[in-house]
Amino acid sequence: CPEEVEEIIDDPENAVDMYILTNKSQTYGASALFYPGLLEKITDYLGGGFYILPSSVHEVILIPEAAGEPDALRRMVQEVNRCEVPEDMILSDNVYYYDPEEKQFRIV
Repeated sequence: CPEEVEEIIDDPENAVDMYILTNKSQTYGASALFYPGLLEKITDYLGGGFYILPSSVHEVILIPEAAGEPDALRRMVQEVNRCEVPEDMILSDNVYYYDPEEKQFRIV
């Protein structure tokens, strides 16, 4: 299993801009996504909509819309969850997209 994850992560074709979002204590930091005003700041910083990869209860990974391919991102999340994340720390095997126009999340 670790070899599969390494292949996904180390493959230059999978290289994308990734930003980790957590809180100061890095404990249950995935909830930082819901801090007031933060989604607007992230949208401004990334230049538009973005994908959210729930890497654990402690952090999420943000990827600008133009830099991500939903199917590849989903496979990566599922493999990492299966091989690297303790079961009680997994948030989801899904990838989400934040649409700044509608101010909504959706599963992609």
